[in-house]
Amino acid sequence: MRIRHVPVKSNQRVDIKRMREAISRSTCVLVGSAPNFPTGSIDDIEAIAQLGKEFDIPVHVDACLGGFLIPFMEEAGYKIPLFDFRLDGVTSISCDVHKYGYSPKGSSVILYRKPEYLHHQYMCFSDWTGGIYATPTFAGSRCGLAISLAWATLLHYGRSGYIQRTKEIIECARHISSAVESDIDGLRLLGSPDVSVVAFTSDSFNIYALIDDMTALGWNLNSLQNPAGKVLLAS
Repeated sequence: MRIRHVPVKSNQRVDIKRMREAISRSTCVLVGSAPNFPTGSIDDIEAIAQLGKEFDIPVHVDACLGGFLIPFMEEAGYKIPLFDFRLDGVTSISCDVHKYGYSPKGSSVILYRKPEYLHHQYMCFSDWTGGIYATPTFAGSRCGLAISLAWATLLHYGRSGYIQRTKEIIECARHISSAVESDIDGLRLLGSPDVSVVAFTSDSFNIYALIDDMTALGWNLNSLQNPAGKVLLAS
């Protein structure tokens, strides 16, 4: 398989026109982010799903970062564009339980619209000397502890708990993004902080110098490149 990277617009969302142009008769899947990690911008999943329907191509939504936030944003009082199986063209969604699901690392989920897609995930090797070897995932033997801890975490928080945490996180992220945009001279936002990520840069000073100074004060920040910037995740 060969990956074709599609450029993003100034708002850091994928350019749908360029995605359409990148489609060929060999294209096997279209992917959109909800949101992306660098800037927290959510791609136009509805438009990508429409492309998938038009060209009969499966559409995967990478919600690994936002999978336990964006499903609860509407109930927490925030408008959010459709990104899930309510869109006919969406065929699979991935999300990490160890991020905003708050379980220990090692647990992720992939959801399929139809069982037929799941069947393509199976791997079967019939020539192994130990007999027929089959596994439903890329990994063979796995520890069940991560699955048990993820399930216990889901039961602990419950739907109401995730809605409340989502509300607090989105409020925090939007407070920070508003301050960056309006109250702090020399900084500007990168992309659109749709969920929990706030990314910013500067046109007037070295943003990496600011990151170094904040790190010395005890902040734990992630740096960006192309363009240079800094990303903060509310949690």
